[in-house]
Amino acid sequence: MLDLPNPSLIADLCAALQEAVETSERMRVENNWERLPEAQAVIDKMNSTLAIALEYGEMVMEQRVKLGDRARDVLTGMEGIVFGITSYATGCDHIGLKRQGTTPDGNQFDMHWCDEPLVEVLETGALQLPGDASPAKKNGGPPLHSFGRR
Repeated sequence: MLDLPNPSLIADLCAALQEAVETSERMRVENNWERLPEAQAVIDKMNSTLAIALEYGEMVMEQRVKLGDRARDVLTGMEGIVFGITSYATGCDHIGLKRQGTTPDGNQFDMHWCDEPLVEVLETGALQLPGDASPAKKNGGPPLHSFGRR
């Protein structure tokens, strides 16, 4: 049986393709080109624009997996609560899942880290902290999602 891709992934790819077409046309008009240049020229122009946006923090990215979600690593089948999200300059975010319960000897399970594309969100906002006990207030750290795109 053929596994079809996730419909939201197809929609995201279509949206990205549409955005690329619109960006190319906008570049053609802005630069008074009669036709689009070779593909590499377009790629170079888009890369320089991306670098400027990243440098000045004007780029906003959508976050699919959020702290407190219940999720599963589709590669291993491990399920847990999202307790950590690490962003790398290379663009591959890692998601830390914390399994509920304890090991047979009474210890907590270790955090399980996996690549963000391999994570399936099972329930959004599954972790409910009592009252006003957000991690930022409890440990004195910065508010959640206060850095970069988080």
